[in-house]
Amino acid sequence: MELSKACERIVTYIGKPRIFASIVLSILLVACSQTPDTESRLVSYQLPNQWLNNQTSALSADEQRPLDVFPAELNELIAIALQNNHDLQLAIQRLNLTQADLNIQTASRVPEVNFSSGWSYNESSNALQQKSFQSRTSQKLRVAWEFDVWNKLTDLSNAANAEFEASQADYTDAQQSLVAQVIQAYLDVLLNKQLADLLTANLKNQQNRLTSITKRVDLGLAKPVDLYLAQTSLHNIETNLSAQQSRLEQSKQNLNILLGFYPSKPLELQLAPLNIQKFNLTLSPAEILTNRPDIRAAELRVSAAFSRWQHSSKAYLPSFKLAAELNASETSFKDIFNIQNWLARLAADITMPIFDAGQLEQIDYKNQTREQIAWLNYQKRVLSAMKEIESSLYAEYELVERKNFITQATVKISSAEHLLNSQYEQGIASSSEVFNIQSRRINSQIDLVRAEHAIISNRVTLTLALAAPFPLEVVSNDYK
Repeated sequence: MELSKACERIVTYIGKPRIFASIVLSILLVACSQTPDTESRLVSYQLPNQWLNNQTSALSADEQRPLDVFPAELNELIAIALQNNHDLQLAIQRLNLTQADLNIQTASRVPEVNFSSGWSYNESSNALQQKSFQSRTSQKLRVAWEFDVWNKLTDLSNAANAEFEASQADYTDAQQSLVAQVIQAYLDVLLNKQLADLLTANLKNQQNRLTSITKRVDLGLAKPVDLYLAQTSLHNIETNLSAQQSRLEQSKQNLNILLGFYPSKPLELQLAPLNIQKFNLTLSPAEILTNRPDIRAAELRVSAAFSRWQHSSKAYLPSFKLAAELNASETSFKDIFNIQNWLARLAADITMPIFDAGQLEQIDYKNQTREQIAWLNYQKRVLSAMKEIESSLYAEYELVERKNFITQATVKISSAEHLLNSQYEQGIASSSEVFNIQSRRINSQIDLVRAEHAIISNRVTLTLALAAPFPLEVVSNDYK
């Protein structure tokens, strides 16, 4: 064990006097007997060799990304969000905190240099009540350095470095999550706009149909009930359109909040659609451990917690510190600059806790428990990541199949509506049949729009779950 070798080296270097050496030897023997014999935990997890629900089509190697190229408008919105979003700014500030902690731990390993200066003025009186005055000026320069014999300071530095890298991974994860949120919010606006346009077109068609039925009723070619049904259908479309326009405005507000503009600046969007392409998933489950920043952050926190546990487990080991001082104390300020008046002092300190009512033991227990918590959180994060990916892969297959079925149903119902309208004009079909099939056709069109949106939305979720690159160049904020 390296620690035992360190103990032997230090005992060898002590030498004389014998009494001092005996005392130091006793302390070291006790300390070495209390040294923990711990090894770093292997941060890994047993993963399957392949995905259980890999239903994606196998295509060429250059079609591996779940999402196609984004429209320029969406790229601009993402760039704005990366600059203005408050959640990302919070992640930057947390990163700055861990950077400061790392700098503090790095500074603690270099010698400490202090300079102090003082001035005193005293008045005194003798038996004859005669006063005397005396002033004194003192200066001291002290250099102290703690020997990191047991790697205590190294453990703290390792912990701070791991936490800093974990914060970097958190920042990357926050960036990717924000990009995904902006895309999802943009897709929601696009979906609500498409549904509003669809209902608007149906409203115009129904208004024209109402005009036609009104003329037919006046000519005695249709019954008044046909007019009432047409008016009811028109009011239903108007109600649905009003609700849909409200959802459209709400989705714009949600996007605006992500951009950091709401409520000061309204959005003017062109809303270019996103393309759906087939893709081939080539990442294996094991590769996710290195690609996903949230898993990387959880792994680094296990390492940080382990380093802090190692540090606290060495609390009963003695500390070695070497201090050198130069000091001068004179009644005249000009004498301070005389090098002959300065005195030197060199001291070596060995300190070791003896009794603390169990405080150090409890601190070590807390750090050990925190290491166990970090380890369990890491395993939980890995399992959640696997579930997210498997669910998205299965949803990919299911949603594509559903869209194909809805597309076929929409074509059939549109043809049936066209035929039934012709039969109604000929007096063969009833108005209730026409309005019934019209409602079914509208619902089918709405389902088709929602199905296409669901596929792209799931692709965004899958891209985020795989930590795959989005089809844009993400420009990072410079944290300060």
